[in-house]
Amino acid sequence: MLKNTKRLFQMLWKENKLYFFISFVGIIAEILVNVCNVIFPKVLIEFLTGNQIQNAVILAVIFCIINMLINMILVVANGGKSVIQKNFRLKLDVILAKKANSILYQNFENFKEREEYQFAVKCANEGVIETIINYAVRAISIVTSLISLLYITSYTVWWIWIALIITIIVNSICEKYRIEYNFESYQTQNEVEFRMLYARDRLPWKNFAKEVRLFQMYDYVVEKANYFIDMLSSIQTERANKTFRALAISYIVHGIQILLVYSYIGYQCYIGNFSIGEFTVLTLAILSVSQLTSNLVAEFLNVKEQAQYLNSYFSFLDKEEQNQNMTLDKTSDFSIRFEDVTFSYSDNSKPALEHISYTFDSKKKYGIVGANGSGKTTFINLLMGLYYPTVGKIYWNNQLVNDINPEQYYACFSPVLQDFNIYAYTIAENISMSQIVDKEKLDKVLSKMNVDWFYKLKKKENTYITTEYEQEGTEFSGGEMQKLAIMRALYKDALIWVLDEPTSALSPKSEYELYQEINQYAKEKMIFFISHRLASCHLCDEILVFDNGSLVESGSHEMLMRKKGLYYTMFSAQASLYAEEKNEEEK
Repeated sequence: MLKNTKRLFQMLWKENKLYFFISFVGIIAEILVNVCNVIFPKVLIEFLTGNQIQNAVILAVIFCIINMLINMILVVANGGKSVIQKNFRLKLDVILAKKANSILYQNFENFKEREEYQFAVKCANEGVIETIINYAVRAISIVTSLISLLYITSYTVWWIWIALIITIIVNSICEKYRIEYNFESYQTQNEVEFRMLYARDRLPWKNFAKEVRLFQMYDYVVEKANYFIDMLSSIQTERANKTFRALAISYIVHGIQILLVYSYIGYQCYIGNFSIGEFTVLTLAILSVSQLTSNLVAEFLNVKEQAQYLNSYFSFLDKEEQNQNMTLDKTSDFSIRFEDVTFSYSDNSKPALEHISYTFDSKKKYGIVGANGSGKTTFINLLMGLYYPTVGKIYWNNQLVNDINPEQYYACFSPVLQDFNIYAYTIAENISMSQIVDKEKLDKVLSKMNVDWFYKLKKKENTYITTEYEQEGTEFSGGEMQKLAIMRALYKDALIWVLDEPTSALSPKSEYELYQEINQYAKEKMIFFISHRLASCHLCDEILVFDNGSLVESGSHEMLMRKKGLYYTMFSAQASLYAEEKNEEEK
């Protein structure tokens, strides 16, 4: 607990040292408030009972001014702390997102890993960080206030202190029980909430709006969301009931304590041992000591509770990441070599790819073909370093890919993925994937593509895509979106291009023409064409045919056609289909 709390404060110190000065001022102000609130009534009553009306009025005015100034200081201090804490929390979110990005992609695909990330985000965003910082600061204020108040109440009878200690112990046990149950309850709630939010939040999302309407899914999705909402309600109700029972016991004991204090001090006042002023100051002081001590214990237990959430945050932050530091040997002539590579998505699953051995040379064009589920996408993820082999090795020249700095390796690829994303930013930002855009480079990319629609746009490259976050944004067709994704790869202009089903929204003829254009632009690049449609295979130097996780054929188009194996069957079937479509068009 202390280790991560210390770590949190070290991060805060590094981020904003002013916070600690503001906290110090706030602590002094709170101590003054606690002490003045106890001493002032005693002195005021003594002035009034001694018929010193003028002194009482002056004291009241002074106290009001001091109290006003102290509260103004507290408002400014708390406001400043709040701003700094919110900015610090946003900084922690960024650190968390950066960490998630550094975790091996194949691990982050795992549901459990993403759920842990979601819980870590929740821990950072639901006031946990602010709570721990505030508790730590308040604990210092409480301790210093207690020292001054204990001096005032030092001559109180011993059994009052026994009653106070019993009250504190009972309150502490109740609070500990509540906190321990709360953490277990919130962990269960997070798992349910994760599923509920997925169901609920899909309803208004633009990407899901069509299917929700056309398939009349609204009632179905709402039913799923309500199922999880009912589960959440049950969890929260049980937590509320147990919290109520714990608090009820605490309040009963606290009420008995107040009765004892008032009875004892009232009796002492009645028999003449205490004055009315002493009655007031002692009553306030003893109850304040009791309250502050209970608060101190509660603060400690709450910090302990919040530390469990903080541990979840740092536990994710401390996860093993891709920390390979070998510098990539980046040359224009290179090769990528698979040596008996096998990959499984889990220890018990059937391998998605088995015993793949092949060497890919720079400046060659490769076709990756096969039916759905044959292993094409898994192969591409291994090639790009998103997955690491379960068995076997992949080399860049003679460097083991597992040892190369991931960012340097990723920089070698210009991918157009099957499930590419277009963001609700400007066209320029979507192509450059950066706020800093090389205008000359962007114009060069645009000139290479057949994008007449682009030049009709009023704001050209500054046009926002979709109206998701910009009223004047523009909606693009599927084919236009795919061209944007292809231009993104052109703009990056890396050594290796990976085109994973990039033309599914285009006709076979348009697809072939686009592949020819890409082939022309990237004469000096290594290119991987992955497609169900085999039009691109004519442009490839070598073709790899996957079936059921195995590499079953490889060679040039002519060689594989002569072989009359699986590739021949696939190509002939598609050729006859295209011929039929062409005849239909001519009719």
